[in-house]
Amino acid sequence: MIFLNFNNIGMFRHPFFILLFVVLVAVSILHSLGLTLFWYGRFNFLDLITHFLGGFWISGIALWLFLVVFRYSTKKNRRTLLRVVLSTIICVGIGWEIFEFIIRDPLFFISNKEYAIDTALDLVVGIFGALSALWYFLWRRY
Repeated sequence: MIFLNFNNIGMFRHPFFILLFVVLVAVSILHSLGLTLFWYGRFNFLDLITHFLGGFWISGIALWLFLVVFRYSTKKNRRTLLRVVLSTIICVGIGWEIFEFIIRDPLFFISNKEYAIDTALDLVVGIFGALSALWYFLWRRY
């Protein structure tokens, strides 16, 4: 049986959790600046950076919950960790792209072909971010 113990404040001082907090702040700042200063239109690579960091953060949080909170051992099965990371980023990434499609601003409308390419690229970059989180987590032996 899995028990969640959020009473242990030390788990929020875990080095990986602190890194994830910094990544979240960075994504928030970049995204806010991208929207308010129209940087997404000026710097095409900004979208890729935010999706990479977002993929890193989303999968990092999934890993942190899975390994630190649920106390799952990385020695048991690394394929399970890969499944956790990939399923998390694919579900959240597709959900995010659906959200972007629904709320997209008519002023920034692009063709459906360009939008499909952009969506696919966003998902691929998010997956790279997710795999980077897994690699970093395993490399640091958390």
